[in-house]
Amino acid sequence: MNSIRSTLRSVPHLLWVEPSQAIRKLLDGRLQGIPCHFAHSLPEAALFLEHHAVDALLFSEGTHQQDDFLKWLEGNHPLIMPLMITDRESNSLNEMTGVLALSRQELLKSPEAVILSSVQHTDFQGELRNVSLIDLTRLLALSDSGKRLKIYDPESEQHGELFFKDRSLITAELGNTTGEKALAHIMALEKGFFAELPWKAPEHQHFNEPYDSLMMKAAQYLDESTFTHSTARKREEKQTLNILTIDHNKLTQQMYQAFFSRYGHQAQAALKSSEALRLIESNRYDVILLEIALDDEKGKYLLEEIHSRGYQGKLIIVSETDSKAVRQYCMSKGVIKFFSKPLPLKELYTFLRYLFTQRSFRGTLKYFSLLDLLQLLTLSHQNHRIQIIQGKETGWMHFAQGQLISAHYEQLEGEEACFHILALKSGAYKEHPWTSPLSENIKLSTGQLLLKAANFAPPMLEKVAIENKTNFGKELILLKELKQLFDVPVMDETGSWGPLVIGKSQLSTRLGEVEIPLSECIPYFLSMGVDLKFSHAGNLEQLGLLSVFTGKTNKGLQIHTRIEQAIELYGAPQYQDKDCVIWDQVCAFLDKGRIDRLYFGAI
Repeated sequence: MNSIRSTLRSVPHLLWVEPSQAIRKLLDGRLQGIPCHFAHSLPEAALFLEHHAVDALLFSEGTHQQDDFLKWLEGNHPLIMPLMITDRESNSLNEMTGVLALSRQELLKSPEAVILSSVQHTDFQGELRNVSLIDLTRLLALSDSGKRLKIYDPESEQHGELFFKDRSLITAELGNTTGEKALAHIMALEKGFFAELPWKAPEHQHFNEPYDSLMMKAAQYLDESTFTHSTARKREEKQTLNILTIDHNKLTQQMYQAFFSRYGHQAQAALKSSEALRLIESNRYDVILLEIALDDEKGKYLLEEIHSRGYQGKLIIVSETDSKAVRQYCMSKGVIKFFSKPLPLKELYTFLRYLFTQRSFRGTLKYFSLLDLLQLLTLSHQNHRIQIIQGKETGWMHFAQGQLISAHYEQLEGEEACFHILALKSGAYKEHPWTSPLSENIKLSTGQLLLKAANFAPPMLEKVAIENKTNFGKELILLKELKQLFDVPVMDETGSWGPLVIGKSQLSTRLGEVEIPLSECIPYFLSMGVDLKFSHAGNLEQLGLLSVFTGKTNKGLQIHTRIEQAIELYGAPQYQDKDCVIWDQVCAFLDKGRIDRLYFGAI
């Protein structure tokens, strides 16, 4: 994909979830070329993302609530790339989550190089459920640049890779299997994870033929229905084809009739071009099989007539006459496949089954977002017409040569319709045969459109929590409520902070409109850099501002300011040395002459 993320910014912006102050300082010194923000926890990171835009989010494997957070991130910020830091020796695809995992050793050694390589070149990732690999690989094969797709099969616990170069699939690997066998098994996967990794050339090239030819071989290797979506695999939808066979040889016609009737298809025969034209005028055929060298020598004339009449079905030549010039002529008249006689019935049927297997995009927005779909369609550089369905409402998106040119959703049009569609978190999408839109109402490039969409209707945490009844969603509401309650300075004179009052507040005190017990809020105060100390009776005795606290006191004092400023504000201290300064009810701990921690209350 022309990377949606990299089109927004040439240098990625990061959000790093790291509770250790020492590691944060180390990383901050090594990430001079990459803007990086830090958060202590995943809930804090989620709140940060409500108001700030980043390209990637890093967190350690096993971080508290990571599964709930990843679901929330996928539903609310699908353009943000999650990167999981692990203790493995090299970068890989995490088997449980499908998230790209970065080696901690490599990351700490050269963080800028590892992050830039991952964020700027890892374009998409996801889970194989409602979108099949045939959809993804078909578009990757159309890319002008090298593409490398990582696959993980949870059933066999095997990793695989597909390599694309020069608009062709060149290598397939799965476990210890390679080539056509590996490709067939990969394409048959119904569950698993995929992710694009930075390009590197494979050690061996297995294929050197057109993509469709490879897919046919894979179809022959496996059983029928390999290339349908998972739901269609479980209950194959039988499609009856209406076929016209045009051939002067009666024995060939008999073979056609017997063969197609065995598979439940309707086939009509025409021995001459005049008879064929009459049948075409009065019937609609899904497939026309034509012998170009008819006895009446009108095979080419018939082909030109079919082409000029705008025939919409599949036109296939099965002929005794075969040469490069004949093939080129037929292809110029709308022929999609040329078979040489003797009649290759098995190969012909495999090709027809492949043609009429549902390979267009369709799925639900629960597992595959419209933003992911948008980037894949942009990659294709082809025409696509996509219907979006949510309940009784419907919308349409038209892509011309991979560029979104038109969007409609109910009464909305253009950019407004596009933004509304991209914000949908439920519903379904389906590709339809291409027709031009009534008007081209979108003029922005895909990158410009997505940049503008990023600021349109940001998601609300409350809505997420209501829709996703997880502890993570509830904690987001809790954290947001606390942020609002305590978005005020600490009172220097009393040490009170918002509704917290030293000597009066108790562990049982309830805060805010949702009446959160103070005892449940202590971990969140720590994440904000506030340390609360209570007596044995549960009364608040001391309030401490830690080194990571970013707020101010009502007199303007901040953590990391020089101690001289505090002395000017509070007057001469009762006690002072190089590590600590004490006033009545206030104590400051120092680091190289600057305030590192500040405590109010009982000293």
